[in-house]
Amino acid sequence: MINADSSINIPSSYWRAIIKNDANFDGKFFYGVKTTKIFCRPSCKSKEPYRRNVVIFQSKQDAIAQHFRPCKRCKPDTLLPPEEEKVREMSQWIQTHFSKPITLELLAQQYHTSPSHLQRLFKRIQGRSPLEEVRFRRIEKAKELLTHTDLSVTDIGLEVGYTHTSYFITTFKRATGLTPTFYRKRFL
Repeated sequence: MINADSSINIPSSYWRAIIKNDANFDGKFFYGVKTTKIFCRPSCKSKEPYRRNVVIFQSKQDAIAQHFRPCKRCKPDTLLPPEEEKVREMSQWIQTHFSKPITLELLAQQYHTSPSHLQRLFKRIQGRSPLEEVRFRRIEKAKELLTHTDLSVTDIGLEVGYTHTSYFITTFKRATGLTPTFYRKRFL
C-alpha cells in the first residue's frame, strides 16, 4: 500500500489513470475507496471517487489484507480484464453449444449486452465475430467427424448444427476449399 492516510501521496500519474479509466495501468496498481471499502482496477468505469478517499495498493493481496473487497464491475480479483473474461466465457459457451441454433441476439441476451456491442467486443478480442466463431467450431467438428467416423455427410451436417445438407456442404467448401466428401477421401 502506498498511502495509508493521505491522498497527497497518490502519484499524479496514478490519479490521472483512475479518472481517465486508463487500462494501461491495470496490473500496475489497484485503488481502493475508503468510504466503501471496495478496490478496483484503474480502468474501472465506476463513479469517480473523491481523491481524499482513495488509497493505492500495489497488489490485490494488499487490498484484501486491508479488508477491501473486489469491485463487482471491474473484477480486479480475476486474471483477465472483465471484457476479455466475458469473451472467454462466450467462446467457451459457443464451443459447448455450437451445434444448436445460435444468433447474435441469443448471445447478447445470454450475456446481458446489446448485439452491436457484443459483436464489436468479440471481434476486437477474438479477431472474428461470434457467428464466425460458431462457424469455425462447426467446421472443426465436421472435419473431425469426417476423418474419424463413418457418418454420412448429411448426418455430420446435422450433428454440427446445419439443418440443410446443401448449406453445410457450401459452408464447408468455403471454409476448407474442399467438399466434405472430398475432404474425407483426401484425409483418410
